[in-house]
Amino acid sequence: GTVTPKGQPGNDKPRMFRLPEAKALINRLGFNNEGLDSFIANVKRAYRFRAAGGILGLNIGKNAATPIENAVDDYLIGLEGVFPHADYITINISSPNTKNLRALQSDEALDALLSRLQQRKLQLE
Repeated sequence: GTVTPKGQPGNDKPRMFRLPEAKALINRLGFNNEGLDSFIANVKRAYRFRAAGGILGLNIGKNAATPIENAVDDYLIGLEGVFPHADYITINISSPNTKNLRALQSDEALDALLSRLQQRKLQLE
């Protein structure tokens, strides 16, 4: 799942639905998670997986309460937190359940976000 800087409950339950006839699953989780610090503690416990050659990808997002104009700050916090522990990092900008998040999908907004994250990644390397 997606980790955000601060823990948040996500959407009200039920938030997962099976469509057996279509062999499909709908999720409306809303980035429910315990926050970055708890997430990193859990990831550190999986060190054997990476030591055995496993590839670990981690997924970062913005908190629902963070205004869209400050979204880059949440993604930078997430990047800085997960960077030492991930083989690759995904950036979740597609949750229809997070207010205004899809605004980051415009060419201009996405370019600005990715540029800031790339700059910070280069500093972390």
